[in-house]
Amino acid sequence: YRGNSDKIKKKKIAENFFTSLKNKDFTHANLLLSDMVKNSLKYQNLTLKGIWKQINTKYGRLVKVEGINTKKDGNLELFDFLSDFEHSKQTIRIVIDNNGKIVGFFILPSSTFKNYSPPKYVNKNSFFEKKCVFGKKYKLNGILTIPKGKGPFPAIILVHGSGPLDMDETVGKEKPFKDIAWGLASKKIAVFRYNKRTKEYPGCVKSGFTVYDETIEDVLFAIDYLSREKEINKKEIFILGHSLGATLLPKIATLTKQIKGIILLAPTSKGFYAEIMPDQLKRISLNKGKISKKVKEQIKKTEDIITKIKEHKFKRGTFVLGAPVSYWYDLLNYNPIKTLKQIKIPVLILWGEKDYHISKDDFKNWEIAFKNSKNVTIKKYPDLNHLFMYVKGKSGPENYLIPSNVDKQVIEDIFRWILKNK
Repeated sequence: YRGNSDKIKKKKIAENFFTSLKNKDFTHANLLLSDMVKNSLKYQNLTLKGIWKQINTKYGRLVKVEGINTKKDGNLELFDFLSDFEHSKQTIRIVIDNNGKIVGFFILPSSTFKNYSPPKYVNKNSFFEKKCVFGKKYKLNGILTIPKGKGPFPAIILVHGSGPLDMDETVGKEKPFKDIAWGLASKKIAVFRYNKRTKEYPGCVKSGFTVYDETIEDVLFAIDYLSREKEINKKEIFILGHSLGATLLPKIATLTKQIKGIILLAPTSKGFYAEIMPDQLKRISLNKGKISKKVKEQIKKTEDIITKIKEHKFKRGTFVLGAPVSYWYDLLNYNPIKTLKQIKIPVLILWGEKDYHISKDDFKNWEIAFKNSKNVTIKKYPDLNHLFMYVKGKSGPENYLIPSNVDKQVIEDIFRWILKNK
């Protein structure tokens, strides 16, 4: 009874916070935040007012809340507000600790709302899907997409980009991992995708947290899981990483001998990937004509934080740029290009020229480094964005609000490369 009463109190706090945001009473909303979140916002030069404004700009005005789902994660209580905005339906997750303070505030795509249309290259009658649970301390939910017919089949593990992403790597109205899974399964390639640890367990993000905890360890668990599945040829397991996942693949490949090859979609050449954030802000602003004074201030603030991280100026436990400083310190000495040069297995690197996350100069570092490499294949696509979807005109965050799919040629290129190297 006492536990139920405590949950009711925390739910009221979450509702109070959400209502304050909706009514633009940011002074009251700030009072409900934990000191950790307040400090994190301060270091990132962010405010609740600014965040809510961005949400309204991207998704439109909040129309209604269709429901609230609750979930417990250790000492944390998670409240998911299924929110219907003018242009999109999203889940707003509010996380509350035992002290009744808000320690997390996330915008997550809601699986409750069904708006996915498979691309034409998918044949839904050619495969089936099996739900899976794997891992140790942090059990994760996943789906293994298996071709129909006689196996065992070659398989690919999909590794997410940055942020608390679901198994489809849902961004706005896009589901690139679902496109890839269904597209390749239609061609007799099994695909394993799963919810990222930070999505299912936001409470795992604390002092000492690193990319090993966020991404790497679960990929190793996924490899072990697949190698014991009867439908899978354990000698033909590949890994496909996107964005941050792609950037980490060289490191992951050094930690296992169980994979046949790796596929890097839109990797950055910077191991300490926070370094590309200022340029991303510039490119987005220039797409709109010019860099505003406010954006210039944000860029300067971000650059100052990056410099302090490089100089190890932040104390352990500090949250900066949306993560514990331990996360960034862990990446400072990581060089993905140097690490990839140690890899002898087949490698495929792909990039879309309308990617506003990864610049042309950034990708050129990969082209120069592996120009004469025998085991590395590199290809780029003129009209595709960071999610490898077609974009007409300039590319920006607004493209993710228009339902689209991974380009057919990307699926074909991955398929042919696997056939060649399996």
